[in-house]
Amino acid sequence: MHKGFTLIELLVVIAIIGILSSVVLASLNTARARTRYTQAIAQMREIRNAAEAYFADNGVYPPDAGIGGMPTGLSPYLSSWPTPPCSNNVYDWNNFSSGTNVHIDLRTVSPSASVGNLCVYSSTGTCSGTNILTIAVKELSC
Repeated sequence: MHKGFTLIELLVVIAIIGILSSVVLASLNTARARTRYTQAIAQMREIRNAAEAYFADNGVYPPDAGIGGMPTGLSPYLSSWPTPPCSNNVYDWNNFSSGTNVHIDLRTVSPSASVGNLCVYSSTGTCSGTNILTIAVKELSC
């Protein structure tokens, strides 16, 4: 009798390991995308709370800050401007209507990314882009 495994037995085991590892990696990527989404929502709420506190104290929202910049005057309410979970995204503060209407968007700064423009907050309740809270798939791909 020969001791050991045949080539067929080894190939079957290797194939099973390959299939299992691909399933694990696919679910791991989904979990990462969901984590990025959750992080973006938490950061959005932090920015929204700071914006509402600023508005409560001043009667207007801070001026437009340009893409990726923290609005002037918001620092007492927000320790630092959040960095989105994906390196190719920025939070964009847009101030409309003389300080009474703001939108905070999650924007893509790289043309190869898939985020595009997701609205994370609107003082009027109406987003100019897709509202991140209402998207069907609660994932954020980079």
